[in-house]
Amino acid sequence: MKLAALKPLRCPYCGGELKVVQNPATEMAQDRLNTGVLGCACCAYPVVAGIPYLRAGQSARAALGLLDAGKADEALFTLLGLEGGRREKFEAARSAKSFTCREALKLLSPNPEGHYFLYRFSDPTFLVSDSLVRALAQDARCAQGRLLDLCGGMGHLTRTLCDIAPQGEVWLADQEFWKLWLARQFVAPQCRAVCCDAAQPLPFTRASFSMVVCADALHYVWPRRLAVGEMIRLIGKDGVILATALHNALCENPHPGLPLSPAGWRNLFEEVPVRLFGESAVLDAVLAGRPMGLSASASDAELTREPELIAIAGNKAALFGDYAPASHPQVSRRLALNPLYQRLNGTESMWTLQFPSPEYAEEFAACRRYLPERIPLTNAQIKRLKRGDFTGELQELVQRRVVLDLPDNYI
Repeated sequence: MKLAALKPLRCPYCGGELKVVQNPATEMAQDRLNTGVLGCACCAYPVVAGIPYLRAGQSARAALGLLDAGKADEALFTLLGLEGGRREKFEAARSAKSFTCREALKLLSPNPEGHYFLYRFSDPTFLVSDSLVRALAQDARCAQGRLLDLCGGMGHLTRTLCDIAPQGEVWLADQEFWKLWLARQFVAPQCRAVCCDAAQPLPFTRASFSMVVCADALHYVWPRRLAVGEMIRLIGKDGVILATALHNALCENPHPGLPLSPAGWRNLFEEVPVRLFGESAVLDAVLAGRPMGLSASASDAELTREPELIAIAGNKAALFGDYAPASHPQVSRRLALNPLYQRLNGTESMWTLQFPSPEYAEEFAACRRYLPERIPLTNAQIKRLKRGDFTGELQELVQRRVVLDLPDNYI
């Protein structure tokens, strides 16, 4: 982490400034703090792999003790939650040149959450969030300052924020260190990451962000009033909040978390103007290539049967309008076949859609609207994709998310 990045950071408990504390494990590289300790008037916090761990508890205390003993690697494994055989497998895998995000996920999250993250780039909720972020960024005021992906997991949407503000300061915040580590290693290495708890005051100064995004997460935070109040504090008078996939308490959901009714979500944003929308209409527009209608807020009655909601909040009324689909930036990246596709047995050029579990297939059933059950794809076409050539017949595969723009060493 660059030392200059400490400027907007504050202790979540006393609000004090954070400064580097001398420690046996301190590792500096020019103006970057890779390993060390930050301190304020009330607490000391470990910094491991360039990520400040601004949380209290046993893991923080253990990591601090290991840093005091000069054992930075041990502190990393502690915060990653690795021990015994899992740690040995992780060390062996990480030392290989072919180490991938997929392999790391198998060791750090060998459960359905790992599936969620691995296939995140083509799920419907990501398509909606990604499209909304790119649309709002067409108004330069949304991307002119710092950007925050709150509860951003492994940084899939953080990567989009880095796209729209390539010269800006993009932050990723999550309470799970292993997710942030994967984000910095694979998904959005240019972001600034901080480990903190959205159920506590957020560790940033007032009005420090021009946009705060919280995608598919707010319904899992118990003190949602605190979290929304903190987001409002962070955007000040001129910023915007985008919260997506808010679960509607009036509808069934396979993973409801702590949902609220449309009126309940609206009430949380009482301090700033807010407009609510249904995700289904936005997804329809994204898939059809139509403008997204964000001018008129849907009423609570109109949202009764919408399982997932979108909230856009802020004082800039001009942000609300109809947004044409935003074009993706022309950057050099790695095109790859969606990992949901597997080669069909007994064939060389036919691929089939395979969900990792029945539960995943149920939760993300909308994928079938744009991902075909089977696709013909020859080895020659795959080689073209690896060269970044998606012209001709391959362009449709990109549009349908059969072919994805994935980070290096993702799969």
